[in-house]
Amino acid sequence: KNGTPQVIAPTNNANFDKVIVANTDVYISGYEYDAAVAKQRAVYYKNGVRTWIGDGTKNSFLSNVIVNGAGVFAFGAEANNVGDYIATYWKNDAKTILGDGVTFSFLTHAFFKGTDLYTLGNINSGNSAQEQGWYWKNGTATKVYTTGGKYRANAIYVQ
Repeated sequence: KNGTPQVIAPTNNANFDKVIVANTDVYISGYEYDAAVAKQRAVYYKNGVRTWIGDGTKNSFLSNVIVNGAGVFAFGAEANNVGDYIATYWKNDAKTILGDGVTFSFLTHAFFKGTDLYTLGNINSGNSAQEQGWYWKNGTATKVYTTGGKYRANAIYVQ
């Protein structure tokens, strides 16, 4: 902060991807190993205070967090029952799964335009050569690019 390094997590087993400022609050999102449940867990820090996302029964991670009104929206993925990550977001810790719940997928970016929620992510349809970008507007999926091949979607903006 202001040129001085800050310790985010009390462990070396953590990764953080995004920093946002909402009003005067600083949010940092990613994942951290939770020894109490022996899982990699989605987590965000608000002004240095940790908030675990989800119940900790499955591995998860965050790639973004947004504050909109009274809601804290956390975006990333949570493992399904066979261990594949599934695109997921949480609003005030209430989980919403995007996609079919089976196919490996994850969210990379999100934002609000008015009352519409846009999320962006990637779905892997069988092998890493088929990973393709998708976006969801209020939960309805659209493929970003309709030809074959591998491509990733990392940012979205709507005018």
